[in-house]
Amino acid sequence: MVALILPHEPDMSVGSRATAQLSADNWQELWMAGNVPYQWIGAHTLLVKKPDGPYIVDTVAKTATPATAVRNALAKHPELGRLALNGPREWIASPNGQWLLTVTIDRTFRPSANAPFDGIPGKCVIVKLDGTQVIARPMKFHHDHDWQALWSRKSDYWVIANLGDYSPQITKWEVSNPAEPSTRMLRSSHGYGPTPSILGFIDENRLLLGNWGRSVQTEVVDLRLPRDYFRGSRLTIPPHADVTEIECSPRGDRLAWILSFRPSPIAPLEILPFVHSVPGHTAGEVWISNVDGTDMHPLVTGTVSPEHHSGPHYLRWTPDETQVSFIDNYTLYTIPAR
Repeated sequence: MVALILPHEPDMSVGSRATAQLSADNWQELWMAGNVPYQWIGAHTLLVKKPDGPYIVDTVAKTATPATAVRNALAKHPELGRLALNGPREWIASPNGQWLLTVTIDRTFRPSANAPFDGIPGKCVIVKLDGTQVIARPMKFHHDHDWQALWSRKSDYWVIANLGDYSPQITKWEVSNPAEPSTRMLRSSHGYGPTPSILGFIDENRLLLGNWGRSVQTEVVDLRLPRDYFRGSRLTIPPHADVTEIECSPRGDRLAWILSFRPSPIAPLEILPFVHSVPGHTAGEVWISNVDGTDMHPLVTGTVSPEHHSGPHYLRWTPDETQVSFIDNYTLYTIPAR
């Protein structure tokens, strides 16, 4: 276990404040693949990735059951092509714990020199966790990486966002009527440089987008409106801090953060999500705040021991929003979100 120690302050280390739930044997981490090896599908239940596929883990009973129903259901649909259960993107669980969402992209596609480019063909696929239903719908991607998928808070629809500079848009599918998606365009310039990320829903219809590095800026997109009417905000973070991860809570009213701190006021570094430590930085501290950045305070602080190079990462809220979970030194921890 990585011990975080802050001299002359109350002990807020991982060891003293967080509860270890699972060890490294419970999942497969995929290096620089953008994959999160676990996600919550119930109050005490996780969907965990292992080398042979997904497992459902009960953190109370400490049992792991293969999600064979998902694999068997997909095996009946060879027309979907190869859907790796460990990637290439996260299998996104719906908030009600009934559905998994993923995307498959035609990696062999080559655009024609004689026709205008209208996107890379692919499919969005949802499958019930019990294997009783599989729904696949065709779609086009602008790039094979500048997209994100997300479930609504009631699990009644999902969205897939193409967020690159080329014709950014959000497409919405209703679970009850997936044959007729709706698409709305976004403005191509978000006003603060690189491609933003979807942080989560702040209510049933509004998405929170954010970008971070030297600063943190957020914008709200209302899916009910035919065009963008942005309400943007610049969030204040502690001095000398760089943001590694931000996670919106299930109710959309709070943010969880992983921050690394520079020991002196040098120029800040752009920290990528898969970089867990930078020389001269603390390897990661867990903070929470309101969704507008107010009341920002630490849950776990300190300096990582020099022999370790990990620090907290893969940040998640539990479904009831009472705990924040993260992985540190290949161990999954939960900590009260107070």
